[in-house]
Amino acid sequence: MQPELIEKTNNVLCKVMESMAFIFVDPTPSDSLDVENEIVGSYLHAHMKFTGPHTGSINLHLPTVMMSAISANMLGVNEDDEDALSQQLDAVRKLLNVICGQVLTEIWGTEPVFDLCIPTVDPIDNNRVKPAVIRPDTTCFTSDEGLVLLEINIDQTA
Repeated sequence: MQPELIEKTNNVLCKVMESMAFIFVDPTPSDSLDVENEIVGSYLHAHMKFTGPHTGSINLHLPTVMMSAISANMLGVNEDDEDALSQQLDAVRKLLNVICGQVLTEIWGTEPVFDLCIPTVDPIDNNRVKPAVIRPDTTCFTSDEGLVLLEINIDQTA
C-alpha cells in the first residue's frame, strides 16, 4: 500500500477505535512484530466489500477477547451486561462499517458514491491470521487486548 494511504488508514482506524469503542490502538510496523507470540488465542475476521468508482474489500482481524469491550463500550454498559454480550457481533459489524466508510472518504473524498455490502464476522484460527501480517495491503496495530490487523484490497477502477 502506498505510504500516504497507510497514513490515512492508520489515522481512521485509530480514531474510530478510540471514539466508538474506547479502545486505543497504535500503528506498528509488521517487521517489528514477533508474530508467533503476538497472535495468540482466537480471532475474528470481519469482512466487507465495496463497489462504486473503485471496488474492493476491507478486512479487520481482531482478538476475540476484544469483542466484549467493543460491544460494551459502544452501548455504554458493563462488559458483563446481557445486551453487550448478545450484541457483540453486531458491534463489530458496525465498527467495520464505520471504518470502511471513513477510509473510503479519506482516500477518495466525499464526491464518489460507494455501495457498502453488509459486513460479515466469522471466527478464524490464529494460524490463518498470521499470513495477513505480511501482506502488503495490511497495516498492524497493537493494543492492550492484542494485535489488530486492517487489510484493504482495492480490486479495480470502474
